[in-house]
Amino acid sequence: MTAESAGAGPMTGPREAIVTDPQGVDGHVYVWDHAEPRAVVHVSHGVGEHAGRYAHVARRLHDAGYAVVADDHRGHGATGVGHLGLGELGKGSHHAVFDAVEAVAREARTWYAPAPFVMLGHSWGSSWPRSSSRAGRSCSTGSCCPGRRTRCPA
Repeated sequence: MTAESAGAGPMTGPREAIVTDPQGVDGHVYVWDHAEPRAVVHVSHGVGEHAGRYAHVARRLHDAGYAVVADDHRGHGATGVGHLGLGELGKGSHHAVFDAVEAVAREARTWYAPAPFVMLGHSWGSSWPRSSSRAGRSCSTGSCCPGRRTRCPA
């Protein structure tokens, strides 16, 4: 089944959205919409990366019937450029990044409810789904966390 036959229309690239985190920072989000997704996959990138590095993954998932959401974390990509600059996480540091990723996940769930929601976190990006599921506050149905997770300073 192609994306077009699944009702998603031709794949021309992601649409862009803004999700504001609890501290008022606008996060840049890239969305590969799907009319009737099998599930929603939220891609959480590693440190020193940006969501665009995963566009090839998003396209493959989209073609397989999934909606995909990927955000540029604080200090990364368009979010970093629009906030304090690349490499600058701002007040709250890593904890604020986790809160921002959670805000994106909660918003994305509303866009595609009741579809299952899966976090795909690579390296540093796997920290949020791992820690939130241990803390019992995960908003995902499941998670996939390939790559090595680095320890984040407090």
